[in-house]
Amino acid sequence: MTMITWFTMGIFGGMIALVIYELVAEMRGSKHKLIDRYHE
Repeated sequence: MTMITWFTMGIFGGMIALVIYELVAEMRGSKHKLIDRYHE
């Protein structure tokens, strides 16, 4: 594999992980608590 392939896979995997993390955080309701904490 070339460096470009690894780089693309890394970005793609990172984006998927971020989306999954956001969904889990939203289901737990932690996201709203974090937003409220930042507003204070």
